[in-house]
Amino acid sequence: MSTKSHRTARTILLPFLATLLLAACNDEKTYTTVQEIPPDVNVVVTTKAESLQIEIDSVTVNSAPVVEFSVYDELGLPFVGLQEGDLRFTFAKLVPGTNGDASRWQSYINQTESPGGVGSGTEDTIQATSESGGTLVNNFDGTYSYTFETDVAAVTSPLAVTWEPDLVHRVAIQLGGGYPAHNPHYDFIPSTGETLGFDDRSIVKVETCNECHGKLAFHGGGRIETELCVTCHNPGTTDANSGNTVDFKVMIHKLHRGANLPSVIAGTPYQIYGYRNSLHDYSDVHFPQSIQNCSKCHDDSDEATPQASNWYEVPTLEACGSCHDDVDFAEGTTGGHPGGVVTDNAECSTCHADGRVAGSVQESHHMIGQDWSDRFAYEILGVTNTAPGQFPEVTFRVVDPTNGDAPYDLTGPEFTSSATSLSIDLAWSTTDYRNEEAGNAPARAVSIDGTGGVDNGDGTYTVTSPVAVPADMTGSGAVGIEGHPAGDFDGDGTYSDRVAVTSVVDWFAITDAEPVPRREIVAMEKCQDCHGERDGLAFHGANRTDNPQMCALCHNANNTDLAMRPTDPDATDNEVNTAAADGKEEESIDFKRMIHGIHGAGMRQTELVIYGFRNSVHNFSEVHFPGRLNDCETCHLPGTYTLPLADGVLATTIDTQATVNNSSLFGTQDFTPLAAALDVDDDGNIGPIAAACSGCHDSDLAREHMTLNGSNFDALQADFDSGAYVETCEVCHGEGRAADIEVVHSPD
Repeated sequence: MSTKSHRTARTILLPFLATLLLAACNDEKTYTTVQEIPPDVNVVVTTKAESLQIEIDSVTVNSAPVVEFSVYDELGLPFVGLQEGDLRFTFAKLVPGTNGDASRWQSYINQTESPGGVGSGTEDTIQATSESGGTLVNNFDGTYSYTFETDVAAVTSPLAVTWEPDLVHRVAIQLGGGYPAHNPHYDFIPSTGETLGFDDRSIVKVETCNECHGKLAFHGGGRIETELCVTCHNPGTTDANSGNTVDFKVMIHKLHRGANLPSVIAGTPYQIYGYRNSLHDYSDVHFPQSIQNCSKCHDDSDEATPQASNWYEVPTLEACGSCHDDVDFAEGTTGGHPGGVVTDNAECSTCHADGRVAGSVQESHHMIGQDWSDRFAYEILGVTNTAPGQFPEVTFRVVDPTNGDAPYDLTGPEFTSSATSLSIDLAWSTTDYRNEEAGNAPARAVSIDGTGGVDNGDGTYTVTSPVAVPADMTGSGAVGIEGHPAGDFDGDGTYSDRVAVTSVVDWFAITDAEPVPRREIVAMEKCQDCHGERDGLAFHGANRTDNPQMCALCHNANNTDLAMRPTDPDATDNEVNTAAADGKEEESIDFKRMIHGIHGAGMRQTELVIYGFRNSVHNFSEVHFPGRLNDCETCHLPGTYTLPLADGVLATTIDTQATVNNSSLFGTQDFTPLAAALDVDDDGNIGPIAAACSGCHDSDLAREHMTLNGSNFDALQADFDSGAYVETCEVCHGEGRAADIEVVHSPD
């Protein structure tokens, strides 16, 4: 429950609803303030409401619209404490699409905006807006009425808007006044009073938006529902400072494409100026999956969004040009439009439709790689010889789920092309991977070429590890299949395209009686809410896809990006590599630290740079997490981010006591120059709790706080194991304690 403090309010409290409602109505007079209620009116006061629910009961329009609505507190009781200024109202009509145009909302309430001396805008513009200057009447039984200040039947300035009572209209309310945001809306046809059964342009729903955003909350946090947003973000509404439209279909497409907009790539930032001329620059926004996946937002299979198919059934210059903003349709081929000059939307479906020269819009946005991904699945059938000192043998196959799981012949073009990669990986132990004696510095998994496996003649293959299970290893190990078969996306007969296939992981016993899986911390489905399926989480050249357990084999507590960094000019282990973008010899790639650091870039005080294949630099400093950073369950399974940590979680290596003296070690598979990094026992480590928390909380003050409370930022694993350093975080941050992690990270 929210602990937010609210202004004093009065509520009718109803132990027996009918009885006290009658009592409250004994005096038929209405009052405009709480203070006016005479003492003989039978109401009981309360001092606050944690949240409010508003239901719009009716809207009548003779001249200025009158909205009748009911308000309830968090207990479902009628609430009488709303006052003028707590609410804002919008009123808009839905103009049907004609001549190829899409339908559009048009507000009756508009204002003029003048440039504020910032941005490139030079002319006054029109902006749709809301109002609060009408008459609010409190009936003191939980019902209210609001009479609009705007006479919608006679709107002539600053924009003439014709009153059309036969069209669908929408009234929406923004609740403010210190109460949690709430945006009820009411759709109706004024001439008939109908409220159901018509097209209301339901193209997206806020629940879909919130899969990534957690909870949309714009304009100071008061606007949280897309049904409210569209009543003001009309086609004619323009930001005077930038000159950019804030029409919803254009603005939302452009800001989601952000850094990849052709105009931004060409050097023109995409910016919108907001309240008090505040600048909002979306030029470095990256959509975390393919921008072709229009159905991520526009889901036409959802009954709640019956008009979601508009994105391909009603193509328009405005919508298409929002992403393809390097195309000037009016200039035809000169402007980048192969179909020639187009000046209105009636012409779009001439070419962009099924069976036409350009094909349908849906076909143009189709992700053919997904079709190829559907054709492949990895299966681990068994692991033998897994005792200490033995060389594990893994039996596996690759099947086609679209063809009755028929197994593939690994001598086919999908697995013999230069675009193919198929590997079987081994890691140990599942308590927390250290990959001792795996031979891949610093702590990578054992990797075996799957295409070189022995053909068993039944569609299965067997590979043997070149590395033995360490003689002193205990517990259980993990085996995973990663890689990308080759595909022929364009049908030219050449298998040159990488196909992302979901990685799989299984477990085998080393000394355990039965295999013990590694702990599960995050749900893949939660990751896919933002990143999509076999798309935004197809990493390392589409080798490792959609399986956090696969990632953890290498992204373990002892691994760093040391082997990927450029050659250290001084060839000395002194924590400095002047050839690296961040000047560091190495950076941890432990998942619990790295993923927090990437997603928490917006609050970090230091940049996070990770080196990848062929010394590629990945600077995550400008990552924008679209959700609420304090909502750990955006990614985590319940109970997996609280204290205490699971038994056996290792400290995180930040110093392998080695340096890079041979560039591109990963590419050559020659780890000899990094032999010093193979010894995990001499690594400098951060305590496991501090490693996770400092991924986001990386300030000097936060680090000092963690150190004073038992952690260390450069100690041996043995020091943590022996109790030389004991992280006492649970004293304050444990369940039920003063700063319980689950409470302080609660988004509510």
